[in-house]
Amino acid sequence: MVFISTIIMTLTFGVNYSFGIFFTPLRTEFGWTKAVTSVAYSVLTFAAGFLGIFAGRLTDRFSVRMVSIAGGFFLGLGCILMSQIVAAWQFYLIYALIVSAGIGGAWPSLTATVPKWFVMRRGLMIGIVASGTGIGTMVVPAVASRLISVYGWRNAYVILGAFTLVSIVIAAMFMRHEPHQIGERL
Repeated sequence: MVFISTIIMTLTFGVNYSFGIFFTPLRTEFGWTKAVTSVAYSVLTFAAGFLGIFAGRLTDRFSVRMVSIAGGFFLGLGCILMSQIVAAWQFYLIYALIVSAGIGGAWPSLTATVPKWFVMRRGLMIGIVASGTGIGTMVVPAVASRLISVYGWRNAYVILGAFTLVSIVIAAMFMRHEPHQIGERL
């Protein structure tokens, strides 16, 4: 559970913090000001935080697996759709609704589920999962930068989105809400 959760956190927050890598190519292609481009990320951050409240509730009601699958789907879809934008309103809409839905569910659902699997070393296990944000911040933007330099920003979004969608959805298939779901006892 810790390994799977760390992978999901790495990809989710790696994509989140890759925004800065796409910032200049977006501004260059569309002629947007820094303010116009930055607003999308500000809205994403607010919306993801707000949606996290609902993601926690959905995790309790349904399962971490369903929330993680939905999150991976929305995050990947949002990146793929970003490759098709032609106007600022599309940029804002995709980031505010779709990408934020993918990012908003990761932290609350995973950090609420992992402690259910451990009696000892809960804090350590949550720390390992949370380290996925740092790993993602270090690795994914570097990969995104390379993809942009080789394929351009639109294709980089498609590749990043497809990889994220498939990887998170597959990883989430192995998630279990509580140990008793696989016959384990604490």
